[in-house]
Amino acid sequence: MIEFKKGIIKGKITNGILEIITENPNLSNEIHILELNEVEEFLDKNDYTFTKSDKTKTINFSKCFIENRLKDYLNEHGISQSHLARKLGVGRTSINNLCNAKNLELETAYKITAALRLTPEKVVIIFPPKNLEMLF
Repeated sequence: MIEFKKGIIKGKITNGILEIITENPNLSNEIHILELNEVEEFLDKNDYTFTKSDKTKTINFSKCFIENRLKDYLNEHGISQSHLARKLGVGRTSINNLCNAKNLELETAYKITAALRLTPEKVVIIFPPKNLEMLF
């Protein structure tokens, strides 16, 4: 059995053992008890992207936002991709890739939210309301 906390943003499961990589502890009071054979369905229903390796018996997963509007936000607010790249410590190409991605991992969204110092009211402009509570 796996105890999966609601606040988990990114992690992996290897041989039935959960390793949390990123978590919002404010949301981790709600726990789902899962059998190993229920994990993939649970991840899919709860907006996680995941990859599975049968060879290493590992599932890597990450919470994601559907309908990423980062590119529109940057353009509308006169923020260059280069500026955001400097704030995040990545190359401009990385930001361009994020702007053009349909889905955006929650961990990345969290970093963008912090770098742009967005209030909850402004965050909904970039990211849809679903899963928004994971950022704060």
